[in-house]
Amino acid sequence: MKKHICVVAAGGTISHVLDPVTNVSIYGLRGADLIEQIALDGISLRAIDFSYPNGEISSINDILRLSDVVWGAFREGARSGVVTLGTDALEDVAYAMDELALGPGPTVFTGAMRPSWAPDSDGVDYLRSAVKLATFPFLLSGTFVVMGGTCFEAWDVFKGHTEALDGGYGNKGATAGRSPGQYRGFRRRLWK
Repeated sequence: MKKHICVVAAGGTISHVLDPVTNVSIYGLRGADLIEQIALDGISLRAIDFSYPNGEISSINDILRLSDVVWGAFREGARSGVVTLGTDALEDVAYAMDELALGPGPTVFTGAMRPSWAPDSDGVDYLRSAVKLATFPFLLSGTFVVMGGTCFEAWDVFKGHTEALDGGYGNKGATAGRSPGQYRGFRRRLWK
């Protein structure tokens, strides 16, 4: 039986491509483009493109709209939600979503520190890790952030470095889990 995961593409560096005319990094990858790069056996992925009025999440209303989109996916049968987002807002939005809208399944946030055209692009790996985490059967609900091969609980994460490849993500306590290939041993209960 396939696990149904909804990927909400809400912009950020993970969706950047190189404009061939201006040689500038611009938004260019939609949700369908992102999930096409990470096909995984036994997982059915559905993409939803989410946009906000000013091109960035700038108010609680934007976060509530995003919450409505994720909840809509759960109502339509998604087991989990994965949200791609710019890393400058990721920790705050994930925290707010954790406080505002505990869904019937887990919601995992991820992004990228390098655009798709960069030699050290990281978005596809982070997205693949987020989707894998979202399928784990012991994750009943909650909001998480996956960056740099590490899973954080959303209420406890912060971005420590704006230029480091892993974003310098850390937390105030212990990480929820870390493994180079798979998430295996979590140190803390991951559901509420």
